[in-house]
Amino acid sequence: MPGNIFRPICLLMVIIDRKRNNLLEATYRRLSLDYSQCCLAEGTANHEILDYLGLDITHKQVVITPVPCEDAEKIIHAIANDMELDQPGNGIAFTIPVSGIAGSLAMDIMSR
Repeated sequence: MPGNIFRPICLLMVIIDRKRNNLLEATYRRLSLDYSQCCLAEGTANHEILDYLGLDITHKQVVITPVPCEDAEKIIHAIANDMELDQPGNGIAFTIPVSGIAGSLAMDIMSR
C-alpha cells in the first residue's frame, strides 16, 4: 500500500502453566496487548519420568501475540517481572521476528 509505513513485528511467545493465565491476562490488559492466540499444551516430561518423580502432568498454554519489534524488549521485561519468570517453573517468554505477512488483520497490526 503506497504511503503506509509498516513497523516490523515480532511474535511474542509466552509459555506458562494454565493456572497462571489470570495473571498473564492482567499483564496483557495493563500493556494494552489486545490480540493474542492461545494454544493448550502439556509439559515435555514423559509419563515414566513423572511417575518415578511422583509428579503429575503439567498443563501449559502457549500464548502467541504480535508486538512491534521496537517494543518487544520492554514488553518481555514487564511480563517477566509480573509473572516472576526468573523463578524456576514459572514459564518462559521470547520473541520471533516476522519477515513476511499478509492479510487485513496483519496489515492493521503492522500499521499501528
